[in-house]
Amino acid sequence: MGLVFKSQAPEAPLIHAIIDTLADAAGVCAKLIDEADKVVAVNRRGAALIGKPAEEICGDAWSGLWDGASADEAQAALDIARSGTAASFTGTLAGDDTPRAVRTLPLMSEGTGVQTVLALTSQANPHDHQIVMALPSALHAFANLANVSASSARLLKRGLNEEMTGQLAGDLGNAAERASTAIETLRDLIDRDQDPPEG
Repeated sequence: MGLVFKSQAPEAPLIHAIIDTLADAAGVCAKLIDEADKVVAVNRRGAALIGKPAEEICGDAWSGLWDGASADEAQAALDIARSGTAASFTGTLAGDDTPRAVRTLPLMSEGTGVQTVLALTSQANPHDHQIVMALPSALHAFANLANVSASSARLLKRGLNEEMTGQLAGDLGNAAERASTAIETLRDLIDRDQDPPEG
């Protein structure tokens, strides 16, 4: 087990202890990210688990490790951690299509705010990735249903003619159907996850 530091990176005993402990946990790559958004430390075992030499990771920009849209999510998760709140996302590293589950946590602060963020990366279950990817569509469908319901309630209080009542009924029915489809999609994914393995 080894901890690889970028030159002149902070080497506080607390950081050593945290990273070394995490290095013992199978499937976790732990990285420290400084205030310039650079990876300044990574556990060697964790780097190997994501298929990169630790020396290549150290010194790289955090968002530069990620592929495509994942880079934006990685930066957003880092920004949230810098505000003092843990964040998570599922993304893919540059040059790799394996989904990775990531958690960013504020680690060390000084007077001006969070200076060091701890990022934990592990291989995500592809099935979990499907659930994560289905969530935005489901949330959009639920939000649409809520908006249509609220608008309809306001209009109904005023009293409507038969044509407008029919229009509202159609809008509500469509929104409810989309929300129901989204719920069923998520339910199927979750049920598949809970089914006992065959064999």
